[in-house]
Amino acid sequence: MMPRTLMISLFALALGAAPALASDARIADAWMAGPQRAERVQSLVADTSLTGADLAEAMTSADWRVRQQAAVVQGWRSYPELYADFSVRQAAPTRTGMLRFRGSEIADGRLAPLFLERLLQEPGVAYEQALIEVLPRTGGDWADAFVGLLQTESDVGMRAVLAASMSDAPRKQAVAGMRLGLEDASAQVRGEAARAAGWSDHGDQLIAELMAALGDSDAYVRAMAARSLGTKRAAVAFDALAPLLRDGDADVRLRTLRSMTRIDSEAMAVRPELSDLAQDPDERVARAAQSLR
Repeated sequence: MMPRTLMISLFALALGAAPALASDARIADAWMAGPQRAERVQSLVADTSLTGADLAEAMTSADWRVRQQAAVVQGWRSYPELYADFSVRQAAPTRTGMLRFRGSEIADGRLAPLFLERLLQEPGVAYEQALIEVLPRTGGDWADAFVGLLQTESDVGMRAVLAASMSDAPRKQAVAGMRLGLEDASAQVRGEAARAAGWSDHGDQLIAELMAALGDSDAYVRAMAARSLGTKRAAVAFDALAPLLRDGDADVRLRTLRSMTRIDSEAMAVRPELSDLAQDPDERVARAAQSLR
């Protein structure tokens, strides 16, 4: 499997050189991911030949990588105590064993470049997933980075967390990121993208893609697509959902029944499948169907 650092480097070459805004190539050229970035950041923080004007110009770049690396250098210069604290702030395990950063002080957009920097230094998958989870909570500049990383990340679990996080992204990035997730080779990623579309304020832009996902070979993807179509009350999907009432997976049947009920409860109440669903071997499905009779 190709290392992620190499994949990111090759992706950058495939895109072509981004227009150089800052005159100083030390900050205008995207850096390779990896732990070696830490020394580079600190050397640039201390280097007065890299001016504030260079950094400010780079922070307007269309390339999220250039914006981030300029912003993290500027952040260390402008908020040294804040960055010193959060550069070593530890995530703690939840009840399920996942690592998660806690505290209301996380909601600070100034921290986004720093958390992205920690992510790009590749501390290990468990910590990288925690950093992906925390970044939307900062309220800073993170969404373009997630769209970019979805295209280069080789680890399936990482892509799944990235796709799930797109539910909190602004419209343009949310739609692009969830669409990438729905097209992913991994069913886990496709499922998280389908689920995210239901939570996103912009999920109604992906109704066609969610309807296509109803035919996915993976039950979790079908279930999450059905769920999100119901959450969005996508009337156009009512008939497309109907075949999944007889799906071989109980969770798919349940999600479909609930979604069709949400879209049009009266039409669902007279569906011919309802009598069979009321006797479904899965108690959850049977109870949901019986409640409509």
